[in-house]
Amino acid sequence: MRVSQKAIFNTHQYRLEMITQELTDTSLDVATGKRINEMKDDPVGLTQVLSLKSNLSELEQTGKNISTGRTWLRAGETALTNVKDIITEATGIAVSMRNATYTGEQRLIAAEQIRGYLLQVESLSNTVVNGQYLFSGTKTDTKPFEVDDQDNPTAVTYSGNDGAFAIKTGRDTNVTVGHAGDVVFSTLFSDLINLKDALESNDTAGIGTGLDALDADFNRINSKIAEIGAREVRLDTREKVIQDLDLRYTENRAELEEIDITEAILKMQTTQLAYQAALSSSAKVMEMSLVDFL
Repeated sequence: MRVSQKAIFNTHQYRLEMITQELTDTSLDVATGKRINEMKDDPVGLTQVLSLKSNLSELEQTGKNISTGRTWLRAGETALTNVKDIITEATGIAVSMRNATYTGEQRLIAAEQIRGYLLQVESLSNTVVNGQYLFSGTKTDTKPFEVDDQDNPTAVTYSGNDGAFAIKTGRDTNVTVGHAGDVVFSTLFSDLINLKDALESNDTAGIGTGLDALDADFNRINSKIAEIGAREVRLDTREKVIQDLDLRYTENRAELEEIDITEAILKMQTTQLAYQAALSSSAKVMEMSLVDFL
């Protein structure tokens, strides 16, 4: 059976197109360093790669959340440690001023010191982290505390809420990094105001009551600092888990989509030779077809 020139031509054309596509594919593999560049390369593998990319993106965001959370926790720890130091100073004043040997005038001077401590605590209670208030509950854009009168404070107003700002550390896990300020500071403010008033009125019994109240405030603040330390440990543990997962997902992704570059270059060179041979063969067929036509 005689094969027509058209059939021969079509066969060579088909072979040339196939080799051209293979050369394009191998060149793309070498250029990208990946064996999966589009769905047809490996549909199942591509689905797995996309899933891994999603997991890696989620881990990256969680890592950023942990970094933010650690900043909040450390800012809170610093602020509350300073508050604890202020309570210690105020307690020392109360211990001294309760002694009957001190005069009313000396207690007035001590009252002014307590007023200064109160204003310092107010400033610390309004600590800002990256433009957000640390002790305002979940109302992080609202200044939490305001003294009614800087010169003669009688009350401190809280404008936050009773929630607490938290960060996401997993699909179903969160870590609280902010604080409901009224739980932390409200009694401390009233206790400092009461102590100031007792000193101003030369009331030694009131000073003694204020001293007991400050002891309770000190213990509460100290407990809050310990809670922060425990939350930092949780973040550190979660961060280690994330680092391990990130390494594993990255390795899995590389195994699925990356190529052996040496092998890929050799394949491309082999395909180039086949392409040149196909071009040469096709050119001869074209010449024969033209001669037959003439």
